[in-house]
Amino acid sequence: MTAPTPIVLSAESRKIVITKARRVEVQACAGSGKTTTAGARIEHLLTTGAATPEQILVLTFSTDAQSHFESRLRERGINGVRVSTCHAFGLEVMRRHWRLLGFDSEPTVAKAGQATEMLTTMIADWRRELKRKAEKE
Repeated sequence: MTAPTPIVLSAESRKIVITKARRVEVQACAGSGKTTTAGARIEHLLTTGAATPEQILVLTFSTDAQSHFESRLRERGINGVRVSTCHAFGLEVMRRHWRLLGFDSEPTVAKAGQATEMLTTMIADWRRELKRKAEKE
């Protein structure tokens, strides 16, 4: 297997890659190099022994971004790093710790029809409450 192409980074991106901070949040516009910078940081952490793949969590907003990031890591020969959407990760945490979070039961994700029904009911309840308050005035 050939070695991955060296990554060219801006001075600002290089600071992000080599920082000693345990957690790094990168926010920037599309096409600015977030994925490249984050991938370079992960590669740096792994090659310097600062972290193992199991100690790294990458959170993305969409499943498309998740898939893209996973493929970029694979292209560089990086395996075992957890990449998840923030929503999936949050749901996993809630499912694992629902009792500690004070839920009565394990959370589930509503199907589209269920969500519509729940919202319709909530809006109807809200309207009735507004009407009651208006009648009292």
